[in-house]
Amino acid sequence: MLVAHHLRPDLHRIVIDLAPRTGVAEKTERMSRKMAEAVEAVPGMHAAEIAPDVDLATAAAVIETLLVALAQEATRMITRYLAAAG
Repeated sequence: MLVAHHLRPDLHRIVIDLAPRTGVAEKTERMSRKMAEAVEAVPGMHAAEIAPDVDLATAAAVIETLLVALAQEATRMITRYLAAAG
């Protein structure tokens, strides 16, 4: 959604306004929660390999933030590539 905002803030605003009425917001929130739970589970699975003073919840938040940033950057790169190719 942040990528959409970056490219077309007016369209992003319309989508955000319509999402609750179409049920998309709930689906998006559910998917976001599932992804966060999956990301949070990874450090727990490797707890024996991680220093005991590392907060696993914080580590999961950092991983999730990095994944979102990577996805946004990949989207920007692909969009630029396709725009140049077209």
